[in-house]
Amino acid sequence: MKLKVIGIPEAKEAIRRYGFQLKPVTMDGLVKGVNAVIEQARTNLYGHPPARRYRRTGRLGASLRILNQQQTGSIIVVEAGSDLEYGFYQEYGWTSRAGRQIPGKLFFTKAVETQRPRFLELLATTIKAGVPWGK
Repeated sequence: MKLKVIGIPEAKEAIRRYGFQLKPVTMDGLVKGVNAVIEQARTNLYGHPPARRYRRTGRLGASLRILNQQQTGSIIVVEAGSDLEYGFYQEYGWTSRAGRQIPGKLFFTKAVETQRPRFLELLATTIKAGVPWGK
Protein backbone atom coordinates (compact mmCIF):
# COMPACT_ATOMS: atom_id res chain seq x y z
CA MET A 1 0.00 0.00 0.00
CA LYS A 2 1.38 3.40 -0.91
CA LEU A 3 -0.07 6.65 0.32
CA LYS A 4 0.67 10.00 -1.24
CA VAL A 5 -0.61 13.13 0.47
CA ILE A 6 -1.32 16.07 -1.85
CA GLY A 7 -2.94 19.24 -0.55
CA ILE A 8 -4.63 22.36 -1.76
CA PRO A 9 -2.54 25.48 -2.58
CA GLU A 10 -2.72 26.82 0.99
CA ALA A 11 -1.50 23.49 2.37
CA LYS A 12 1.31 23.41 -0.18
CA GLU A 13 2.38 26.90 0.93
CA ALA A 14 2.31 25.80 4.57
CA ILE A 15 4.39 22.74 3.68
CA ARG A 16 6.89 24.95 1.87
CA ARG A 17 7.09 27.32 4.83
CA TYR A 18 7.03 24.73 7.62
CA GLY A 19 8.16 21.65 5.71
CA PHE A 20 11.04 20.87 8.03
CA GLN A 21 8.55 20.61 10.92
CA LEU A 22 5.78 18.92 8.94
CA LYS A 23 7.68 15.93 7.53
CA PRO A 24 8.34 14.11 10.83
CA VAL A 25 4.83 14.88 12.07
CA THR A 26 3.25 13.66 8.83
CA MET A 27 5.33 10.49 8.91
CA ASP A 28 4.20 9.88 12.49
CA GLY A 29 0.55 10.34 11.47
CA LEU A 30 0.95 8.01 8.50
CA VAL A 31 2.57 5.35 10.66
CA LYS A 32 -0.28 5.58 13.21
CA GLY A 33 -2.86 5.28 10.42
CA VAL A 34 -1.09 2.37 8.74
CA ASN A 35 -0.81 0.55 12.06
CA ALA A 36 -4.59 0.86 12.44
CA VAL A 37 -4.98 -0.69 8.98
CA ILE A 38 -2.59 -3.52 9.89
CA GLU A 39 -4.58 -4.34 13.03
CA GLN A 40 -7.81 -4.41 11.00
CA ALA A 41 -6.13 -6.66 8.41
CA ARG A 42 -5.24 -9.14 11.18
CA THR A 43 -8.85 -9.13 12.34
CA ASN A 44 -10.05 -9.66 8.76
CA LEU A 45 -7.56 -12.47 8.24
CA TYR A 46 -8.38 -14.45 11.37
CA GLY A 47 -11.86 -13.26 12.20
CA HIS A 48 -13.04 -12.52 15.67
CA PRO A 49 -12.17 -14.91 18.53
CA PRO A 50 -14.74 -17.66 17.75
CA ALA A 51 -13.34 -18.04 14.21
CA ARG A 52 -9.71 -18.12 15.32
CA ARG A 53 -9.78 -21.89 15.59
CA TYR A 54 -9.52 -22.04 11.78
CA ARG A 55 -6.11 -20.41 11.56
CA ARG A 56 -3.09 -22.63 11.52
CA THR A 57 0.00 -20.87 12.82
CA GLY A 58 -0.82 -17.16 12.76
CA ARG A 59 2.42 -16.57 10.89
CA LEU A 60 0.88 -14.40 8.15
CA GLY A 61 -0.89 -12.09 10.58
CA ALA A 62 2.22 -11.80 12.73
CA SER A 63 4.25 -10.85 9.64
CA LEU A 64 2.03 -7.85 8.76
CA ARG A 65 4.06 -4.74 9.44
CA ILE A 66 5.38 -1.51 7.98
CA LEU A 67 7.87 -2.58 5.32
CA ASN A 68 9.23 0.77 4.18
CA GLN A 69 9.10 4.46 5.09
CA GLN A 70 10.46 7.03 2.65
CA GLN A 71 10.58 10.79 2.29
CA THR A 72 11.53 12.16 -1.11
CA GLY A 73 11.06 15.89 -1.37
CA SER A 74 7.46 16.57 -0.41
CA ILE A 75 6.34 12.97 -1.05
CA ILE A 76 6.07 10.71 1.96
CA VAL A 77 5.48 6.98 1.40
CA VAL A 78 4.67 4.32 3.97
CA GLU A 79 4.40 0.76 2.64
CA ALA A 80 2.83 -2.01 4.68
CA GLY A 81 2.32 -5.69 4.09
CA SER A 82 3.98 -9.03 4.66
CA ASP A 83 7.30 -10.33 3.47
CA LEU A 84 5.93 -13.88 3.36
CA GLU A 85 5.54 -15.11 -0.20
CA TYR A 86 2.12 -16.67 0.32
CA GLY A 87 0.62 -13.43 1.69
CA PHE A 88 0.07 -12.20 -1.87
CA TYR A 89 -1.86 -15.37 -2.76
CA GLN A 90 -3.96 -15.22 0.39
CA GLU A 91 -4.89 -11.63 -0.48
CA TYR A 92 -5.58 -11.99 -4.22
CA GLY A 93 -6.18 -15.71 -4.76
CA TRP A 94 -4.52 -18.31 -6.98
CA THR A 95 -5.17 -21.16 -9.39
CA SER A 96 -4.78 -24.67 -7.99
CA ARG A 97 -2.86 -27.40 -9.80
CA ALA A 98 -6.21 -28.85 -10.85
CA GLY A 99 -7.09 -25.53 -12.50
CA ARG A 100 -9.60 -24.43 -9.86
CA GLN A 101 -9.68 -20.71 -9.04
CA ILE A 102 -9.19 -20.11 -5.32
CA PRO A 103 -10.51 -16.65 -4.44
CA GLY A 104 -8.42 -14.29 -2.36
CA LYS A 105 -9.51 -13.18 1.09
CA LEU A 106 -8.80 -9.49 0.37
CA PHE A 107 -8.08 -9.07 4.08
CA PHE A 108 -5.74 -6.12 3.52
CA THR A 109 -7.85 -4.41 0.85
CA LYS A 110 -10.91 -4.60 3.08
CA ALA A 111 -8.87 -3.27 6.02
CA VAL A 112 -7.86 -0.20 4.01
CA GLU A 113 -11.49 0.50 3.10
CA THR A 114 -12.76 -0.12 6.64
CA GLN A 115 -10.08 1.98 8.32
CA ARG A 116 -9.98 4.86 5.81
CA PRO A 117 -11.94 7.31 8.04
CA ARG A 118 -9.88 6.40 11.13
CA PHE A 119 -6.67 6.61 9.10
CA LEU A 120 -7.51 10.12 7.92
CA GLU A 121 -8.56 11.15 11.43
CA LEU A 122 -5.29 9.88 12.95
CA LEU A 123 -3.29 11.63 10.25
CA ALA A 124 -5.16 14.93 10.67
CA THR A 125 -5.03 14.99 14.48
CA THR A 126 -1.33 14.08 14.54
CA ILE A 127 -0.47 16.80 12.05
CA LYS A 128 -2.69 19.37 13.79
CA ALA A 129 -1.11 18.61 17.18
CA GLY A 130 2.43 18.72 15.85
CA VAL A 131 2.62 21.90 13.80
CA PRO A 132 2.66 25.55 14.97
CA TRP A 133 -0.51 26.61 13.18
CA GLY A 134 -2.53 23.66 14.52
CA LYS A 135 -2.30 24.63 18.18
